[in-house]
Amino acid sequence: MADLPSGTVTFLFTDIEGSTRLWDESPGAMGAMLRRHDSMLAARIEEHAGYMFASTGDGVAVAFGRVEHALAAAVAIQRDMAPGSDVELRIRMAIHTGEAEERSGNYFGPVVNETARLLGCGHGGQILVSGISREILGNRTPDGLGLDDLGEHRFRDVGRPLRVFQVTGPGIARDFAPLRGIEPGRSVLPVVLTRLIGREQELGDVGKEIRGHRLVTLIGAGGCGKTRLAIEAALQHEADTFDPVWFVELAPVSEPELVVPTLGRVMGATSGQGRDDLEPVVSILRTRSGLVVLDNCEHLIAEVARVVAALLRESSAVRILATSREPLGLQGEVVRQVAPLRVPPEHAAATDLLAFDAVRLFEERAAESRPGFAITASNAVAVARICRRLDGIPLGLELAAARLRVLPVEEIARRLEDSLAVLGTAGRDIVPHHRTLEATLDWSFDLLTPTERELLAHLAVFAGGWTLEAMEAVWSGDTASADSLDLLASLVEKSLVSLSDDEGRTRYRLLEPIRQYAGHKLAGGGAEATARERHARYYAQVVERAFPGMWGPEEADLLDALELDVDNVREALTWHVENGVHSEAQAMAGGLVPFWSRTHRANEAIIWQQRTLALSDRPSSSRARALVLSTLHHLEDAEKHHRMLDEAVALYREFGPRWELALALVLASDHAESTGDWQTALGLSEEALRLATDIGNESMVALATAGMGSLLAHWTSDLDRAGSLAEQAVQAARRSGSQQVLYFALNGAADLEEARGALDAAEALLIDAYAIEHQARRTGATGLALARLAEIAMAQNHLDRALSHLREQHRQIESLDYGDMRARGQAQRDQLRVRGEVEVRRGNLARGVTLLSAYLALRGVTRVEEARQQRVDGALASARTALGEEAYSAAWEHGQRLNLLDAARFGWE
Repeated sequence: MADLPSGTVTFLFTDIEGSTRLWDESPGAMGAMLRRHDSMLAARIEEHAGYMFASTGDGVAVAFGRVEHALAAAVAIQRDMAPGSDVELRIRMAIHTGEAEERSGNYFGPVVNETARLLGCGHGGQILVSGISREILGNRTPDGLGLDDLGEHRFRDVGRPLRVFQVTGPGIARDFAPLRGIEPGRSVLPVVLTRLIGREQELGDVGKEIRGHRLVTLIGAGGCGKTRLAIEAALQHEADTFDPVWFVELAPVSEPELVVPTLGRVMGATSGQGRDDLEPVVSILRTRSGLVVLDNCEHLIAEVARVVAALLRESSAVRILATSREPLGLQGEVVRQVAPLRVPPEHAAATDLLAFDAVRLFEERAAESRPGFAITASNAVAVARICRRLDGIPLGLELAAARLRVLPVEEIARRLEDSLAVLGTAGRDIVPHHRTLEATLDWSFDLLTPTERELLAHLAVFAGGWTLEAMEAVWSGDTASADSLDLLASLVEKSLVSLSDDEGRTRYRLLEPIRQYAGHKLAGGGAEATARERHARYYAQVVERAFPGMWGPEEADLLDALELDVDNVREALTWHVENGVHSEAQAMAGGLVPFWSRTHRANEAIIWQQRTLALSDRPSSSRARALVLSTLHHLEDAEKHHRMLDEAVALYREFGPRWELALALVLASDHAESTGDWQTALGLSEEALRLATDIGNESMVALATAGMGSLLAHWTSDLDRAGSLAEQAVQAARRSGSQQVLYFALNGAADLEEARGALDAAEALLIDAYAIEHQARRTGATGLALARLAEIAMAQNHLDRALSHLREQHRQIESLDYGDMRARGQAQRDQLRVRGEVEVRRGNLARGVTLLSAYLALRGVTRVEEARQQRVDGALASARTALGEEAYSAAWEHGQRLNLLDAARFGWE
């Protein structure tokens, strides 16, 4: 049996298609074939150094240390069982690579689930290979085999899209039906779990309006079903046109400045430096048609109208569907009123009630609350009264139906009548349907105990959901208790609080109309100031606790938790800023620097830096933290942000803490090197290393030594010292448990091996780094390892492989798997340089000159080490000689005129 692979593992999963049917039809023959199947699989797996760690009865799960071994085993197995062989079974197979944890002979981690999902979408006789495995395989595909690109797909329960390839070659079937069970990766529409009732005509009308007009706005009172209708219309549009659809939920967005970043985030891009920079979004929409759904616009109406007008002006293909309580007020806007559902008139016969949509909705939701419920002659009058008193508003009907868990339908009707009578004198300037919804919410509120009412009001301070611990901190300041759990469970049972289980994290949230209603109760009860202060201080503590751990083994969990609470974090930052709590505001904004950078929110981080630094210039470690956010600024402002980083380092030296000083020194070093000031960068890294070693912080030791090793490898000839540092960095990174730190250490070690001329070793390190990039959902550097791999391949004179790496990186950039302007822009500039060199060496001289000219024009203050600059100069010189002055000048001028987006796309068409 092969040794157990560890770290980066390639998995091969197999399964027999139609095994249940075969057992049913011929159990004896199937038993014999399965025994031969098992024997042949075991032999091939052993032959190719695989470790079988699980068996499903019909298939196996195998771990390999190398991709090519998994591929060879799969091909051999498939050929063994081809038509005409002793075992004519249709076997489907999937190969996928990533970081996995081995415990007691079994494997754990997202890559295992992803391999299973990949296997599930295949067909008998088919071998599927993930894009990650394909990239690692490179040109090592055995002779006669091919890999057909089936595109990028999204799978159920997998948080990122995967690129899928199909193995082809002699003895391997090629023609298969489309992959099964695939979720369309281009759609980000919410999943709906209940049937849409009573909107058939409206759905058809909205669909026609979307096809015939570029801006359609659904308006109506809260709770009338605008969002649900918009989702169904978008689903239908996607099915009819195959256009991408993006769903942008604006309800949690509290600041107009965040509308553009939120839109960009959903679309896979992020905004530029401010609210006016729509270019990343527009660049997506210029070349493709699509539908953008903007949900709950009313509290940001002016900003949304401005953004929509810009999108319609800049892109002729985009269509927009908005939901709001009022129109956007733009030319060409088609406004559709979303009316309540039809209700039965007085004295309607019981046998006629189900002809009315409001009654149908109530009955279906009531049956969910109380199984077996149906409209009968005995309850028909009460049901009709409920539907009329709620005026057919879907949210009111659903809340009323939920009460069947604790009250009979007749009692619900009676209580509802009483509550509406009290509220009958609401002002005539209030929309009637809004008054009706308010009455419904008042009725639900009145059914609560005084303590439940207090809790519900306090929950209004949360944006986007909360945990039990957060609720206790805001409500009473205490830890979780049995009483609080019972109260929260009661609110969940009464459908006022929604519960979700996100990757094992139990969270709660209020539907937005209920949150708004509860907010009014909180403000009227006199407890709002205390609740909001507790909320802000709790999330400041969340950030404070998370900050040190974001360079350690818990970093992925901490980032995921902050992602879930990003709207609460924003609310907390806003409170600190508005109340002038400068020290906590600066510490909180700066404490999020790894979150801002790794989730591609650099531009939002800069906004918070500016706001928090404006509160006070008092020297402190908190101010130092906020100043460190300067590392996320564009390098065009390098001199200004060098000064801010210098101030941060000086403040940390005075006030501490020492580990944050080490981090600031590492970040300042990286910033200095990016502008070519490697001597300063080296001095900062050396100081960081001394300090990190003294305090025993392995993550900072690894980052400092990796930085020093790269600096020496790139800018000096002291390769012996660089090699020692690179080895120390990798060892320290592994001890730290941080995948992010290990990623940087592996890149630093690759720099050293490249400088030594050990290109195979450099390539192996970069392949490991690339696997980490792909495995982590948030690295802040997706695709950068590909550019490095392309440089190594170019140095090995493997020009086709180099171009393949660059093409894949370009695809990732274009698909906006990461979209921050600085990260994406720097990646695009680096690719221009490497691709220009590759094209010159491949003989595409004019194209190479254009790319290199664009690189030199667009790189700004960014500088590369002397060896790389010499390669650029040499490529241009050789191309000039071969092309002649006239052709060279034409290609050069072309590159000088290109903007970054056009330059990055040049030559890929």
